Amino acid sequence: MPAETFKVVRTNCVVQADGAETCDYRATWEDPTAGESDYHAADLYYLETKLVANQPGQTPQTKQFCDDTNTPANPNKTPLPSSNWAMSYLVDGPGALGACTKMAARLCGGYKFDSVADANEAHSPVDSRDEGQIGTVVTACANKIQASRGGFRFHRATGRYVQMVTLKNTGTDPITEPVTLLLYNLSNNATLFNQSGKTTCIIPTGTPYIKVNVGSDNILSPGESASVLLQFTNPNNQGITYDTRVRAGNGCL
Repeated sequence: MPAETFKVVRTNCVVQADGAETCDYRATWEDPTAGESDYHAADLYYLETKLVANQPGQTPQTKQFCDDTNTPANPNKTPLPSSNWAMSYLVDGPGALGACTKMAARLCGGYKFDSVADANEAHSPVDSRDEGQIGTVVTACANKIQASRGGFRFHRATGRYVQMVTLKNTGTDPITEPVTLLLYNLSNNATLFNQSGKTTCIIPTGTPYIKVNVGSDNILSPGESASVLLQFTNPNNQGITYDTRVRAGNGCL
């Protein structure tokens, strides 16, 4: 029986000053018949990954895992509630993903008795691709987005401090949404009131970020600028400090 809910996600991502991102990755899946019988569940799982072209003109090195190795994924197994044999699996990928790469992953596996002649012929090895379960993760590329900050103003009606930040595409290539402004090392006296969220995949986790609207065409063209108004709560009225990173691209933040 094939594995279920196969997912691959980025984790422990580091965003550099130029927006380039490197990440680890993690795969999870479930097997509803893991402990029922050796004839029904895969005893060995393998994680197959392949780096594919991410940006036009770039050809990242192809990496295969599973097709050319007999090394199993060695996942951590956790019994699922309300079941006598179902298992949840988690495995961290072998090695990190470089900046500006796209990786397609699938889960494959075999039965313990597959290596024995004429054994278990009625069952096919697990292949998540057959169920349409192919995970894809992408790391962000370096970008030419310059962030310029205006001064802080106190907005009496709301009691919050506001600051305009303008992002400009100083490169020669258009940049497609989403474009995200991350506020690293935000001083403890302040909180970003209108944040879009806090990072869970990018470290340090808990870093506040805000999505930037780049216009109705969803593209920040060369030379084009987009502005976002930051709103901060600052009960002690102390100075607000932070560092910026700008990430362009989809994926867990």
